[in-house]
Amino acid sequence: MGITAKKRATTSLFGTTQLQGAQVVDIITTIIRDDKQDHLSPGFWSTVKFKVVEESRGESESSAVIELFSGIAQKRVGTFRVSAEGGDAERINFKVGGLDRYTTKQDTFLLIPFGPKKIVGFGPYKKLLNLAMAAVEQRDPTASLQIQQDQ
Repeated sequence: MGITAKKRATTSLFGTTQLQGAQVVDIITTIIRDDKQDHLSPGFWSTVKFKVVEESRGESESSAVIELFSGIAQKRVGTFRVSAEGGDAERINFKVGGLDRYTTKQDTFLLIPFGPKKIVGFGPYKKLLNLAMAAVEQRDPTASLQIQQDQ
């Protein structure tokens, strides 16, 4: 049996970096705001857009809440967080993702569902995690980064 949608929804970017927490949150929100949705989700009918709905920055913790919208009507189909908190004096720990809320769809044949459930917008979400990983690595080559699912 393959990976379930519930398990796939836990896919996140984990890392430790010398950057400040607010800088990590800025990197992610800048990717979303500057993208104009051309790189994350090309296509007319399957357009997925990301929107930053909440941000907070502090000395020891910074975070953002991001929502995914899909389709022509731009219906909300998912929500995830970016969080960064102080580790030791020189490095911070951060996490991007882990879908808190998500919408699934399943293929059907004559109204009979078959195959695994798919998370709406998962492709662009995964692409965002990869872009975030590359952007953090570019700003801090010593960062320890990995994309993985929760165990």
